[in-house]
Amino acid sequence: MLNTALFETNIEVDQRNAIFGRAEYVTRTAEELALVGSISSEVEVGSLAVGYARRIGGLHGVGAWLGARGNVDLVPQQLRLFYGSRTPAGVLVYLGVRP
Repeated sequence: MLNTALFETNIEVDQRNAIFGRAEYVTRTAEELALVGSISSEVEVGSLAVGYARRIGGLHGVGAWLGARGNVDLVPQQLRLFYGSRTPAGVLVYLGVRP
């Protein structure tokens, strides 16, 4: 049996600002990672992410959100060769528009 845990939250500070976060832990098989024969049969990985979004434009009707999200993944030593680090990280900036 493979283990999985997820915690996710979204805090709306006011009508224009929101903070969000996510923590995830999963166990994956070597087959799911397409690394059969290279690593242990099961691998535990994790991910932490936090972000901020701000509503721009009108509060009613068509609106847009400008946001950013940063994340750090936590991988075991045996996957370091594939990721280049035990803590690969990334940043995403986005604009979301909805009617």
